[in-house]
Amino acid sequence: MVKAGLIMWWLGAFWHPFHVSVTQMEYKEEDKALQISSKVFLDDLEQAYNEHYGTKTDLWEMRDDAETDSLLGAFFTHHLKIWINGKQEEVVYLGNETDLDATWGYFEIYRVRKIKELKVSYTFGMAQFDDQVNLVHLEYGEEGESVRLDRRTTEETISFD
Repeated sequence: MVKAGLIMWWLGAFWHPFHVSVTQMEYKEEDKALQISSKVFLDDLEQAYNEHYGTKTDLWEMRDDAETDSLLGAFFTHHLKIWINGKQEEVVYLGNETDLDATWGYFEIYRVRKIKELKVSYTFGMAQFDDQVNLVHLEYGEEGESVRLDRRTTEETISFD
C-alpha cells in the first residue's frame, strides 16, 4: 500500500496538463495561396468552444454536423489573424477533421503574391488556459521561420528578404 501511494505521489509530482496547438503555414507559389493547418487537442478545443459560445456541445459527437462545423470555422478564424505586408487578410476556413485526440483545422489565404512581412496573431485557448502555447511555423520558398505565441506574446512578425 505504501509503495502504491509513493508511486502515485511520484507520478502526480511530474504529471501536469499542458495546452499547446501547432500551426503549419506553407506558401504555394503555383496557387498564389497560403495554406494553413492547425492542430489542437480535442478536449481543449471543446472547452474553449463551449466557453466561447456558452454551450455544452460534445464536439466528438457533433463533428459531422454542418452547423457545428460552421461554428468551428467562425471560432477558429476569430482567434487566427494574419497580416501580409501590413494588410489584414481574410483567413478562409476550409474544414476540419478529428484524428484520435486532436482536431485539425484547415484554412487558406488566397491571392498572395509575395510575402515580405507576415504578422500572425493566434489566441486560441488563451482565455481558458494560463499555460496555452500556440506554435506557428511558416514555410516560404526555401525559408522557414517559427514563432511561439502565448498570453504575454499573442502576435509575432516574420520578415523575408
